[in-house]
Amino acid sequence: MVANAAPPRVAIIGGGISGLICGNRLKQLGLDSVVFDTGKNAVGGRASTRQVTIQGQKYFMDHSTQALVATTERFQRMVTHWEGLDLLQQWDPRVVGTLQPGGRFRPRPDTAPKMYINKKEGVSTLVSHLASSLTVQQPVWVSRLQRRPDGDFDVHGEGRKFPGSFQYAVVAHNGKCADKLMSTANVPAIHALLKVKFQAKPSPQQVMQLSSIWVLLVAFPAPLKLPWEGAFTEGVPELSWAANNSAKMQANRSPAHSQEVWTIISSREFGAAHKVPQENVPPQKDAEVKALLLAAFARAAGLDPSSLRPTYMRAQLWGAAVPMNVASSPCVLDAESRIGICGDWLVSPSVEGAALSGLALAEQIAAHHNGTAPNSVGLDAHFTVKPTPAIGDFGDGGGGSSGSSGNAAPGPTSSRASENAAGGGGGGYSRRGPGPGPGSGNGGRGQAGGGGRGGARSSAGERAGNGNGNGGNGNGRNGNGNGDGDGGGAGAVAEGASRAATPQGPTPAGAPLHSSQLSAPPRRPAAVAAMAAGAAGAGGGAARPKSASPWAPVPAAGTPGTQQRR
Repeated sequence: MVANAAPPRVAIIGGGISGLICGNRLKQLGLDSVVFDTGKNAVGGRASTRQVTIQGQKYFMDHSTQALVATTERFQRMVTHWEGLDLLQQWDPRVVGTLQPGGRFRPRPDTAPKMYINKKEGVSTLVSHLASSLTVQQPVWVSRLQRRPDGDFDVHGEGRKFPGSFQYAVVAHNGKCADKLMSTANVPAIHALLKVKFQAKPSPQQVMQLSSIWVLLVAFPAPLKLPWEGAFTEGVPELSWAANNSAKMQANRSPAHSQEVWTIISSREFGAAHKVPQENVPPQKDAEVKALLLAAFARAAGLDPSSLRPTYMRAQLWGAAVPMNVASSPCVLDAESRIGICGDWLVSPSVEGAALSGLALAEQIAAHHNGTAPNSVGLDAHFTVKPTPAIGDFGDGGGGSSGSSGNAAPGPTSSRASENAAGGGGGGYSRRGPGPGPGSGNGGRGQAGGGGRGGARSSAGERAGNGNGNGGNGNGRNGNGNGDGDGGGAGAVAEGASRAATPQGPTPAGAPLHSSQLSAPPRRPAAVAAMAAGAAGAGGGAARPKSASPWAPVPAAGTPGTQQRR
C-alpha cells in the first residue's frame, strides 16, 4: 500500500469489545469501517446486558461479562475516560469477593485490581457508547468473503451481498463460525489460528481452546438479604460466579421493582458436561440445568433450597465462552490478503485483553495502509495456557499464581545498550493472604530483567514502590530483576545483545507500534505480566508520558518532550 492512497474501508466481522474498539480506533486514525454483528437486540457479544420484563417491570441483568479491570496504563486511561463519561464506576471491593459453601464470603483484597461496572443499566451502556459512532449492520451472519478482481472484498451473508466493497477485513470473533468463515477465504495461516477446540480444561496443544459455560438468570420475589453483590465461588463444582443485579444496578431498584434478580454462572466442567447445541437446547436439558444451578447456588450462599421460589428463570449456554489459552501476538494481520484478527484470546480473556487487541489491529492496519508496516504480523503466533477463573481474567495473579513469580518470554531487543527493557512478570496479588506476592520475575531475552508488579497498593489506592531493578547479565540474554512496587525496576540491555532497533521518539498516527507503546505482550502471553505491571519499557520510577487522548498509545519510556508520571 502507498502512503497517499485513499482511506480504505474495513469490514469488521464481530461487534464485541475487540471489534468495536478496533472500529473506533480506525475512525480516529482516519479509516472507515462497517461492523457486522449477529446480535438481534444489541451488539457487544459477551459484553451484553439482557433486559427482561417480570410482572410488568423491566429488569437489567449482565449475563456474561460481569466486570472489568485495568492492569495496563493504556487501558487504565481509557477506563478513567469512561468513568468521566459516567459509563463505568468502581465496584466496592467490600461487596465483591470469594464465596465458599455455607455462605462464607471473603471480600476482594484492597491490593487486587479495582473492578469496574456500570451501576445504572449494566455493561451494555458502555457497549452502546462504543457502537454509537460506528456504522453497524445487525443482525447479520457473514458467511463468505469474496475477493474481487481489483483485490478488494465483497462481504456475503444470508444469501446476499452486503453493500459496498472493502480493502481490509477483520475477524473479531472466534469459535466455529470464525473457523468456518476462514475455511473458504484461501488464507491458510489465518484459518489455522482460528481453528478451535472446546474443552473443560486447558492443554498444551497448539490450538485455540474455548470453554463452554451456562448462565442462569433468575428472579426471586423477595430480597435474599445476602451481604455481598458479586462472588467467585469456591468448593461448589457446578458454579464459578454469582451476582446480585438488583444491588449492582440502580435501574433494578425503584419502588416498583419488587423482584431481586441474579446472574449465576456455571463452572467450565459443568458447561462441558451439559453441553448441547446452543441454537437448539432440548427442553429437558434446559430444565435440568436450571434445577442444578439453582441448587448449587443455594449451597454456596448457605440458603435453604426449598426457600428459593423463583418467579423467573432463563438459562443460556455460551458455547464459545472464555479462552483458556492465549496467542503470542496482540493481533494478527496477513499483509498479502489484508485480513486481520483481533480478540481477547490473543492477549488475555478479559475486556481489557479484547480492547488492547482491537487497538493493536487498528493501528497495524493504519500502518500497513500508510506503508510504514508492510509486513504481516502474528501469523506465526503460538498458544500458551492462561490460568484464569472461568469467567475471565481479573488481574489477580500477575505473572504467576498468587504469591509466586512469573517469567517473561523473549521480548523485542534494541540496538542501543542503554535502553530500558521490559522485566518479567511479578508475583501478583495475594488472593488469600493479607499482602501482595513477591514481585520478582525473569527478564526478556536480550534484555535486562525488571521486576513485575509485586508491591502493594495503599488503602487510598496510591501506587507504592521504590522502582528497584537489577541489570541483566553480560551476554544480554536472561537477566533477573526484582520490583518492590508497581512496575518494579528495569535494568539496561546488556552490551552487544541487541539486533533489532526499538523505535524512538513520538509515534505518528498509524505508524507501527513497539510493544512498549502498545501495552500488550511483546511476544508471548507470559509477557502480559510485565504489561500488567506497567513494565514493557519502564520500571518503577521511570518516566512515563501523559497523553492528551485516552485512546493513544503510551509512548516508550524516555520519549523526548514527555512528562514524568507521578
